[in-house]
Amino acid sequence: MTTWAVVPVKRFADSKCRLAGVLDPAARRRLSLLMLRDLLGALAATPGLDRVVLATSEPSAAGFGCPVIDDGGGDLNAAIARAAAALEAAEVARMLVIAADIPLAAPAEVARVLAAGEEAPVVIVPDARGLGTNALLLSPPCAMAPCFGTDSRAHHAAAASNRGLASRELRLPSLGFDVDEPEDLARLARVAADRPAYRFLARTFEAAE
Repeated sequence: MTTWAVVPVKRFADSKCRLAGVLDPAARRRLSLLMLRDLLGALAATPGLDRVVLATSEPSAAGFGCPVIDDGGGDLNAAIARAAAALEAAEVARMLVIAADIPLAAPAEVARVLAAGEEAPVVIVPDARGLGTNALLLSPPCAMAPCFGTDSRAHHAAAASNRGLASRELRLPSLGFDVDEPEDLARLARVAADRPAYRFLARTFEAAE
């Protein structure tokens, strides 16, 4: 069964605005770049994933070595729907949509999502707060319209039910951790302290004390 991952990537210049109080624009761009690189590394190490595609209009996206589907520079759900249509046109059986800001993603947890997709056409991985959706597996890619945004976990579950599709929800530690708020950034600074690329975050919080 062919499975492609689709990673929506906001333009780095526009990303992580909620962190503006603790990181300047250059640091936010650097953080977005690092998180995406770590996620792509985890996806590359996941058995069962045949390809990773970026859905983005970020000018530097071609440098990541993945195929790029232009997101049209607009709505996230519209961009994912465009990607899903492209995957179905390529006869891809399953689409894993996964957020770009999951720096601690573990290949073993991604593999669990793929395994759950053998049992249900819709697999939802919520964020740690249980409100958003950090990963969504759809079989086939256009099985239902994506519902990313406020309370997307509940909206995805409802959309599956309305379409008569069985769904599974997996709460997974590494995939549940995304970086949206300053408290998320502080946690990343602690848990990634042994990763040289992220040491600038620790310096940021030290300077704030």
